[in-house]
Amino acid sequence: MSEEKLLELTDNIFIENNWFFNIEEKEVINPSRSGIHEHNYAEMFLLLSGNVSYLIDNGKYNLESFDFFIVPPHTLHRFEPLKKQSYKKISFIIYPHFLSKLSSELTDLNIDLFKMFGNHNYIIRDPEFSVYIKSYLEKIVNLEKEKSYGYDLLIDNTIREIFISMNRYFSINFDSRIVPLRNKIISEIINYVDNNLDKDLTLKEIAEYLNLDPYYVSHFFSKRTGITLRKYIIKKRLIVAKTLLDQGMEMQEVIKRIGFNDISHFIQSFKKEYGLTPRKYQQTSLGK
Repeated sequence: MSEEKLLELTDNIFIENNWFFNIEEKEVINPSRSGIHEHNYAEMFLLLSGNVSYLIDNGKYNLESFDFFIVPPHTLHRFEPLKKQSYKKISFIIYPHFLSKLSSELTDLNIDLFKMFGNHNYIIRDPEFSVYIKSYLEKIVNLEKEKSYGYDLLIDNTIREIFISMNRYFSINFDSRIVPLRNKIISEIINYVDNNLDKDLTLKEIAEYLNLDPYYVSHFFSKRTGITLRKYIIKKRLIVAKTLLDQGMEMQEVIKRIGFNDISHFIQSFKKEYGLTPRKYQQTSLGK
């Protein structure tokens, strides 16, 4: 099936908070960065044409046509078109709870998904593999559009095939992984933040660790990432908080682990970021 035919079939398909399919074709007039953010789902996309970059973790990836890219759940990232141009991409979003439902006792697709990206390499540059994945995505679109008998089961099986094929491919094709561009200062800041989330993490402390001027650290980080260092630290703390709440940890212990000294500040920040209080989020997450 051609890209043009695929675009005729659908723009968006959303299935019961399990997965989401989107085809985006956009002409960039004034390139601008998206805000740095994270999701509670895994996002895969196939760049069909154009050039874009992604900042994820402490690395920057410059993508080319037919690169395949995946952002795991709860990973801070930012999308950025490289210049005035048109680009076209297919996005496929899937929620971890749905992957769990598709798993078996022997094969946990969620755990294996995280294993695949344990070394923080999120991009595959292999046109043959991309065409293979594209054929699966086209199959999902056709099944959803036709809605013939058993189409929902066939879609589930197709999604299983995608993730099993990805795991098998990534386990043997390490040469197809693209190493990101990394900035030494940004990498050191992010690593320091990640390893010290339970501490105060002041700008002064981080600057002293780097042996740099605090103003320079603050300005440089904001310019390179599109977010202030203070906001970045809060976002990282809240991501860890969500994970701990998902595990059923008591709120007081969560606060201790992520370095919030004030419970009211934590509740306020959490609700502003996610739209729910920590307690309500945990109740919803654990099905209480």
